[in-house]
Amino acid sequence: MRSGNRKSRTYRYLILRSSRYKSRTYRYRPLYPDEIRLIKLLPGCSGDELRCKLFQMSSTNSQSYEALSYTWGTNEKTHAIKVGNARIKITANLYQALYHLRHHDTARTLWADAICINQDNTRERNHQVKSMAQIFSSASEVLIWLGPKQEDVELGLETIRQADSIITRCGSAYVPEMHTPETKILDVPHIDDGVHRSLYALISRSWFFRLWTIQEALLAKKATVKCGSLSIPFSMILRVFWHWYDKKFNEKLRINITQHLYAMIRIRSAVDKHHKFPLFKFLNLTKGHEASDPRDKVFGLMSLVFDHSDLGFQVDYSLSCATLYTQIAKHQIVQPKGLYILGKAGLGLRSGDINTPSWVPDWSMCDRIYKELCLLKYFEATGSKSATVQVNNNNGLELSAIFIDKVADVGTEILSRTFQSRDKSALKRDRGWLKNTPRETVIGDLFSDLNRLSENLSSYPTGENVDDAKLRTVVFDFLGQEKSAKWVPECQSLHSSCQRFPSSTFWKLLYDLSSERSDGYNEVQGSSVNKHQYLRIVADFTRCRVLCTTDRGYLGWVPDITREGDLIALFPGASVPYVVFPIGNGVYRLVGECYIHGIMYGEGLDGSPPEEDITLI
Repeated sequence: MRSGNRKSRTYRYLILRSSRYKSRTYRYRPLYPDEIRLIKLLPGCSGDELRCKLFQMSSTNSQSYEALSYTWGTNEKTHAIKVGNARIKITANLYQALYHLRHHDTARTLWADAICINQDNTRERNHQVKSMAQIFSSASEVLIWLGPKQEDVELGLETIRQADSIITRCGSAYVPEMHTPETKILDVPHIDDGVHRSLYALISRSWFFRLWTIQEALLAKKATVKCGSLSIPFSMILRVFWHWYDKKFNEKLRINITQHLYAMIRIRSAVDKHHKFPLFKFLNLTKGHEASDPRDKVFGLMSLVFDHSDLGFQVDYSLSCATLYTQIAKHQIVQPKGLYILGKAGLGLRSGDINTPSWVPDWSMCDRIYKELCLLKYFEATGSKSATVQVNNNNGLELSAIFIDKVADVGTEILSRTFQSRDKSALKRDRGWLKNTPRETVIGDLFSDLNRLSENLSSYPTGENVDDAKLRTVVFDFLGQEKSAKWVPECQSLHSSCQRFPSSTFWKLLYDLSSERSDGYNEVQGSSVNKHQYLRIVADFTRCRVLCTTDRGYLGWVPDITREGDLIALFPGASVPYVVFPIGNGVYRLVGECYIHGIMYGEGLDGSPPEEDITLI
């Protein structure tokens, strides 16, 4: 009995020890400043658990390794990889990647951030993020993991291979459309719907939306896309999509997805030419990309820019996001044409999660659909006046302002917004604007708003016909003042046709027109003006804006959180007017940029109106 009890106790002890052993978390050994950590992924067969060894080496070592570029997906670590006698918890997507990349008979040396960087050590994270460019550019190959294989992407990958073969053979990314059976794949209108769906499924993978993937793929000596067992060179995807983008292929895919690829193509070109963009230019180009940590919207680009040494900060995860974004804005605002950043700022473009001054852009917003008015470069609301600005010790922006008008009435939202992680209900409620309409049904009728707001206008302040002013306001005078005399008459029939469509049909028409498949296409195709450009302006620039009238009888577009009584101001050095509201004692908050028809080309400066020194907070 005693012997049996001893054996029983020993067995229970081994089980208890085994359970503790299995759950033990791997303890990282500190890295020296010039070191990186690598994974030796041990071989295994289907069904075997993932096993690896970790080792450290000097970043100048010639050890060959492959770097893994992937998306974390959910941050929940539901899987684990065995490291010696311990385990490291990892996300499901990383587990799938390593499982598919593991060899059956030989070890594979890899670098993957979630394992090779101690995520709980802020100091190590700071240092390793600074070294990311070197890590990925030194790798023998970067493996881009898109996720498990799915049937819907195979056709797209094969199409890309065929298209690239033709492009490469012709020696140019701009291959003439020769309308032969072989080359019809390069002729956008002849690509069938099945191919479109497959390509859409491919570039809809989350990897294309993540910010970190830009430097990971574009700094690589060699980059290969992996989708389950399928693979294709990443350069091939960029080359073919650049051809299709140039051929307006984006008209048949969602424009926001193509813009992600376009950003990569632009940056790839700069890297190849050894150009380094300023940080602000990169932030503009990648504004639709996503990052789990909003600070990574900046840190993920630092290795690609040339001016980061002048910004006053380095990669430092002890910085708050508000401090980081404010530092960038302070650096940019004092540059020539620095007021350009105000087009990306204001209470209308805030996530609500980051407490920055109203004049500081919130880069955490993935605003794929918002278009800044300053992109329409023909506006010169303040003529040749130059800006004189400074930032005070309380991060208030001190500048001159010319107050032109006051908002008298505002319309309704044109489209329900689709910004991610964005809910401005609380902000609207604070501003007294929020209506009782459920958010998902806020699909305002543009033309009803326009007619209601202008019904009491017997004349327009500029002296032009009210109907012409209405038409030019709808599309933000999209060809500019000098050409409006020509395009206004030509767009009257198009404008009239659009008014006959219900809101939902009208917005569908905006996109269907490009493919000439809409039921309403025949009604508007007679216009000789570029109808696609006209309708694209309406689709792109009216989002997150509302129509308004002013006390002086002007029509315009203002941010969708604007309320009656807000002020219209011109800032010398800025190309467009802005909406602000007073706090008191010369202090204001910025609501956002606006279009006020009749003061966009310097007319607001007639009579030399006085300038006031104000502070934006």
